[in-house]
Amino acid sequence: LAFDFDTIFDAMYCTEDFDFASKNDILKQVLPLFPNEKAIVGDRNYDIQAGKENQIVTIGCRYGFGRLDEIQEADIIIDDIRALLTHFDY
Repeated sequence: LAFDFDTIFDAMYCTEDFDFASKNDILKQVLPLFPNEKAIVGDRNYDIQAGKENQIVTIGCRYGFGRLDEIQEADIIIDDIRALLTHFDY
């Protein structure tokens, strides 16, 4: 992987893997599989809301398809995906 995400994350999912279910529903399915610290990274308001509804860390990306106002409620806001390396022990 381009940014060595496999050294940071135990798993990465996309909606296609779950027949395009909502991100909230996907999180409800997969969160019990992971006892350690969890986070959702996204650039849209539905990414942040799904994380908030599932009580996990939310990381908003200032780059991507969303507008800045969509990620204002995120716990952490990053400008570059490499910034994840400074926020978590892995």
